Amino acid sequence: MGIELRFAPGKSSLCHIPIPTPVIMDDKRAKVKAPYLLFNVKEGQGQIKNIHVYDGPFRFQTFDNLSLKGKHDDNVDNVNTISLTNFHEVIYGMSISFYFTAPTGIDSPIPPPLLTITTAGADFLL
Repeated sequence: MGIELRFAPGKSSLCHIPIPTPVIMDDKRAKVKAPYLLFNVKEGQGQIKNIHVYDGPFRFQTFDNLSLKGKHDDNVDNVNTISLTNFHEVIYGMSISFYFTAPTGIDSPIPPPLLTITTAGADFLL
């Protein structure tokens, strides 16, 4: 399950996904340890180039010049998990933005590339 996103060949798009976030529990702010984005991009269908992690309106970490593709939609693994430099104390709530690039059919037209997002989430310390 999840959401299937189709893209025009040769185009790129920025997508945003909110993450359900426990901000305060037992009078303590949660810290995000490891956000993840479960996805599936079949070979030749494109790639995720950038991931940015937000707390409310504030971006606190970026991961650029990526080339994420393949089947990473049914389990948390080392490709779909984002390793933060430091645990981040949550103030507002988390979200992930990612930039997807679809390939261009050079010799012949190609069908619209498909990206499947199963879910986005995070491991938190409370």
